[in-house]
Amino acid sequence: MRVVSDGTVEDGTLHLVQTVQEGGKPPRQRTWTMRETSPGHYRGTLSDARGAVTGEAEGNRLHLSFTMKGGFPTEQWLTLSPDGHRAHNVMKVRKLGLTVGVLVEDIRKD
Repeated sequence: MRVVSDGTVEDGTLHLVQTVQEGGKPPRQRTWTMRETSPGHYRGTLSDARGAVTGEAEGNRLHLSFTMKGGFPTEQWLTLSPDGHRAHNVMKVRKLGLTVGVLVEDIRKD
């Protein structure tokens, strides 16, 4: 999987457009919006999600929770590296309480 992201911040809201390439499938786009609602707490949208995305940040770690389309509860933990140029991402997708998918990736800033 390869994801290329392009983001901007306008009036305190992050707008992120990602182009996702999975194997031999045609590329697809997904969009995020996220806004801090109180110190360390975030709320937004993801085009792949049903309902809101919520987040909590503590130190160099961000925890996101949302439900994917199809009813899959999903959690993501992003840990920023000390140099601020990389993040380690672990995403777990569940169905009926069982983990049905795990994504582990490193995100780097070019």
